[in-house]
Amino acid sequence: MNSTTTEPGNPGAKPCGDVPPAPAKPTRKRYTLAELLDGCNPEYAMSEEAREWENMPPVGNEVI
Repeated sequence: MNSTTTEPGNPGAKPCGDVPPAPAKPTRKRYTLAELLDGCNPEYAMSEEAREWENMPPVGNEVI
């Protein structure tokens, strides 16, 4: 189609060549492992609930 052709069956539509392209998605920052670890506090202590969750026995559907 050329830039003066409208969509078939829709004579009131804008010409097909005049449709602006969709805006590009913003890219997400990719972090290195070192950058992620720099943001961690090594002195952080897990809560009692988190420790209980971590130490629960398997219930049968875990992938190990």
